[in-house]
Amino acid sequence: MPMHAQPLLTTSRRRARSWTVRGLLAAYTVFVLCVTMAPDLQDYGVDGTAARILTVLHGLGVPLAFGFAELEFTANIGMFVPLGMLLALSLPRRRVWWGLALLPAFSAAIEIAQGLFLPDRVADVRDVVSNGLGGAIGLLIAVGVRAAVRRRVRR
Repeated sequence: MPMHAQPLLTTSRRRARSWTVRGLLAAYTVFVLCVTMAPDLQDYGVDGTAARILTVLHGLGVPLAFGFAELEFTANIGMFVPLGMLLALSLPRRRVWWGLALLPAFSAAIEIAQGLFLPDRVADVRDVVSNGLGGAIGLLIAVGVRAAVRRRVRR
């Protein structure tokens, strides 16, 4: 391949990757909004699923003190890890840290909307904390992946 064709291929791949990541970010954001803005999670069998998960965890040796509140906190972290990763990968490298403010703000907006418009849902500051923590973990994972890829490309 001629040397002058290499940058075009790299630019094309970078652009395709960028659109893919942004599409995944949009799709996952819609998923998070569907989960968090559903009027009543009882219709989805969440309590039964949570009870089954807790039974399995307790059977594996997780202390009985780890209950529904702890499971929900952990699940909220897990739900925002992919959001943090995708946001970080969609932002320019120098602006990745904006995610540390954007993700908790997004979570706070969700909690405010739940409190104002969804009487069967509970708005809780712990959700903002757990979602923000999950987003930060995802963001850090993405920063690490980007750094590893850059090191590999430079070799």
